[in-house]
Amino acid sequence: MLKIGKKAVCAVVAALVALACLPLQSFADGEWAPSVIGGLYSFTSNETEINLQGSDSFVYRDECFMRSAYDGCTHLATLSAQAALASASRWGDELDPENVDDTAENAKNIVDMLGGMGFADVETNRYYTLEKQENGAAAAVGHRTIVADGKTYTLLAVVPRSAGYKQEWTGNFNVGEGDFHDGFKQGRDEILRFVRQYLESHGITGDLKVWIAGHSRGAAIANSLGGFFAGGGASYFENVTVTPENVYCYTFATPKTVKNTLSKKAYLSVSGAREDTIYANDTPGDAYVYPEDGTLDPHDPVFNCVRNYPLPFDFITMLPPAAWGYTDFGTIESFDANGAVTVEEMLEELGVLAPFAYDEFVGGGDFRNFRMQKFDFALLAPVDDPSASGQLTMAEFLAQRIQGLVHVVPTSVDYVQNGGEETLQAVAGLYGMLHSFKGIDIDSITNILAEPLMLAYITYGRERLKEENRIANDATDDEAACAVLCDLLSYVTESEITASTSTDTAIAAVVKFIADRENTPLYNTLVSTVAGMLPEDASSAAMISAMLRLFVTDPEASKEDMIGAVLKACVYGPEEGTDAFEQGASAETVRTLVYTALSIDNEDLGTAVGYGYSPISSLVSYLVKTLRVKEKDDGGAPLAYYDTIDEAADAKLAAALKTIISPLVEKHTGKYGDLFDAQLANHFDTLLLGKNVTMLRNLLASTILYTEGKPFGAESALANAATFLQCTSMIPLAHYNEVNAAWCKAIEKKLNVTPPRSSDPIENGSAQQLVVPAKTKEGERIIYALGRDGVTVPPDEAFSETVPTASEAGTYYVWYRTTGQSGTSEASCVTATIYAPGQIVPDPQTGDTGMYVPAFVIIVSLAVPVVLFGKKKKAARKGAADTEN
Repeated sequence: MLKIGKKAVCAVVAALVALACLPLQSFADGEWAPSVIGGLYSFTSNETEINLQGSDSFVYRDECFMRSAYDGCTHLATLSAQAALASASRWGDELDPENVDDTAENAKNIVDMLGGMGFADVETNRYYTLEKQENGAAAAVGHRTIVADGKTYTLLAVVPRSAGYKQEWTGNFNVGEGDFHDGFKQGRDEILRFVRQYLESHGITGDLKVWIAGHSRGAAIANSLGGFFAGGGASYFENVTVTPENVYCYTFATPKTVKNTLSKKAYLSVSGAREDTIYANDTPGDAYVYPEDGTLDPHDPVFNCVRNYPLPFDFITMLPPAAWGYTDFGTIESFDANGAVTVEEMLEELGVLAPFAYDEFVGGGDFRNFRMQKFDFALLAPVDDPSASGQLTMAEFLAQRIQGLVHVVPTSVDYVQNGGEETLQAVAGLYGMLHSFKGIDIDSITNILAEPLMLAYITYGRERLKEENRIANDATDDEAACAVLCDLLSYVTESEITASTSTDTAIAAVVKFIADRENTPLYNTLVSTVAGMLPEDASSAAMISAMLRLFVTDPEASKEDMIGAVLKACVYGPEEGTDAFEQGASAETVRTLVYTALSIDNEDLGTAVGYGYSPISSLVSYLVKTLRVKEKDDGGAPLAYYDTIDEAADAKLAAALKTIISPLVEKHTGKYGDLFDAQLANHFDTLLLGKNVTMLRNLLASTILYTEGKPFGAESALANAATFLQCTSMIPLAHYNEVNAAWCKAIEKKLNVTPPRSSDPIENGSAQQLVVPAKTKEGERIIYALGRDGVTVPPDEAFSETVPTASEAGTYYVWYRTTGQSGTSEASCVTATIYAPGQIVPDPQTGDTGMYVPAFVIIVSLAVPVVLFGKKKKAARKGAADTEN
């Protein structure tokens, strides 16, 4: 009997332990009370490190979903940013992407978080377990019950994956030619098919509330989902009803998703499962055609339940360009709308939430440190440009880069038809598949790309000068290159170069290369070109002639001989026997003298290098021919040339890309299976197609160098390039969701309101306060109003500092706001209840009803006798053993 009794008790304890791990239900005897659930969640904090896991606390509140979605909820914004953080894949090199058991771990953070909030049956689609599909979309879905306005709803959480996409990321560049971003819509449709399957498999019917949250690509898909539900697309699902006021969509760092006007039928239709081999993970489902014609306006107030939080200096939120007609569903929300939240206040939260992001921000990623730059040829480096200080913010400068993109591809149709889409998809695919190009030596890349970048600059400048009618449309390569390089030379000569600068070191190396090749075409062309540039007026000619004669012993030396002597003196010092040698001049002294002479005679030089000037044209012609060399013999002599400078530019860029990327492709080939290898090879081959290399060259050059309304010139073009280089450390931080989440948390902290909670009193015949008053910071006040439901905000005049009271049993809706020096916040609602005597009262912390006894107390109470019983039995055995011994 005793043995059987112990087993029974152990079974009860085990059952209770299991039950204690489940979310406590809010129902008892048909009653429902709103829950407030706190917990911890984990998130992948940095994709450049393997599984760098951060953690944070969350608070889930039913009340966020008991009001109309149009009213908004500051706390729900924070919770949504946190859910988007948790949705990132937990990817790492130690996980085998072909092993479902391994890669299922990718979704663990978001599954655990939703489960911790009380969402039941949390499931993910299969894109979390195999990350190789373009235009795919991983997502997590769960459900729980909400009661509002006397109706019972199923609250459906839909959280698209918002980081760790791998191949999925390539869909960001699949814009398409139609009314909407095709890559985002394909991902949206995959999730819609999954949601439909989920609703059917769990028998969910009736009224539905939908919570959608996402960041970056996940935000774009979330925005698309929000537009679908609010626009009437829920007819795609059977046996459920979704109205716009029950669509709670919060997005962060959202790319643009749709055109300003779009076809209702096209957008609200859902595609069927894709049959291509790479989409083996698609959720099954037939295509659905929305039955009505008409148009949708993403800015229609019906979509105001969709709230988008872009940081103004986030480059990603500017794409695809608004100039192509792109926008987002819903409203644009400001992070400081509820009061001036400072960067310091955001950083206080970021330092706790994600220390690595905090370190990157304060270490150089702070957008407030943005400064316009210029290229200093004396230092051969970008430097701050005080003359341009404060003229542009980082956001305004990046917006100019978008203008450069539009300058090359004016419409989305041009982008698709001219190869922009497949080019950038190939780049994105390689980037994702090759683990962010780890292991590349930046210095070696710079050397490999030097010649292609020079050619790209020449071809870019040529097209700009043609646009501005500064050279003829039929200008030859030599004429165009001469115009571009003369402009660059004019800018270089304005720099204060001395023998102690980095530029002097570079010039000395170049001059030595030329001086050591006397009587070669390069040497002879340079010497004759410089001779032809010497001024003809008597005074200037006499001064320069006197200076040049310092470097020769023959008084009858020609101009070419004297220039050649100066060239050699710049490298090896003056020849013995010359006046310069006798005066003790060194090579550095000679170079300084030349720099000074160029500076003094800058006006004459500017005239000399004017477009089409014949002496320098001959030198440029030789340089262009050198850049067009296609093949050399073993001794380095040219054997063949590309026909045009464009052909040379594309070929040499393709060769450079191949040199850089080939080792990485080889390293990853054979690592993840045949499908991976095939896609990797396809991306690589696609990128190196002739038209795609041309598109990449044009996109890079124009996006980085162009400024709308400003004529082409080396100074502004190189300033843009230098400034963009400075932005590279800030652009990622401006997009990190950790920063978005920190802003949200800072706003809540700035408001510093401890929301009121229902005091849940029992009817006693007297008026009682319906809520425990909220706490707020000094200088702020809480004002309250009693509403007729949890959706309709009472009029402004109904609010006061008096906490509402009631005496009769029933359910009440207490609305509250903060007001003070930072303005008045949006209204929030707390559902309060006065219970009749004898009615079961829910626990104020958990919402559980009935006889509330914490699970751990029950477990301990039942475990103690078991433990004691076990000890007595062991003691008896020990005594028996002692007797036997």
